[in-house]
Parts: sequence; C-alpha cells; structure tokens
Amino acid sequence: MAKRSVAVVRRSPSRVVYRNSRKRKRKPTIPLSIVGGFMPYLVYNLQNFKYLGFQQMIERSTLPFVPYNPHHGFVQTDKLMFGLYPVAAGIAIHFAARWLGVNRALSRMGVPLVRI
Repeated sequence: MAKRSVAVVRRSPSRVVYRNSRKRKRKPTIPLSIVGGFMPYLVYNLQNFKYLGFQQMIERSTLPFVPYNPHHGFVQTDKLMFGLYPVAAGIAIHFAARWLGVNRALSRMGVPLVRI
C-alpha cells in the first residue's frame, strides 16, 4: 500500500502539525442495515393507512417506537417488533460491519454510495 505524501508545518519548536497534501471530499453513503431496519415500520404505517385511514395511521405511528399507548393507558410491547427492534438490530449490524472492516472493503472495491 502506498504511503500518502504528508506536508509538515512547524508553528513553534514544540508543536508540529501534519497535514495531508491531498484533500479528499467525503461522499455521502447510505447504510443499508439501518435503512432496512425502517422497512417494517414503513409497511406497518402503509397497512394502517390502507385499512384504517390517515387519522388512525397518525395516531398509531408512534406505537412501534414508544410502547406506551395513551388511549388505553398501559404499555404495549407487541408493536415494538415493527419499529424499535429492527432499527436497533440494523444499528448493531452497521457497527459490527464497521468494526470488521466490511465498509472499508466496499469502498476500496469501488462500490458507490452503499455501505452496510
């Protein structure tokens, strides 16, 4: 692997600042595991809109992330499998892929815009 050329700038005898001579712009990427975690939430809201209407969809849209139901006054954890659990799993997969170096390998292979 080739080394990057580095410019050294001295400001004072005790302080040395290293700067890269080539400046790269970071391109935006889309983490697929996190986006995939939101798919069950999207399907849940589309089904609520299709069968119950817009008003009920808005009222039920927070249930997959916040288990407290203000209309009934108690906690419902059965809806978390459509929102919080898949998103948390997607975030965990994203951090594991970053830790294993999968995203860096994808970028070195030249895959544009997509990361895990």
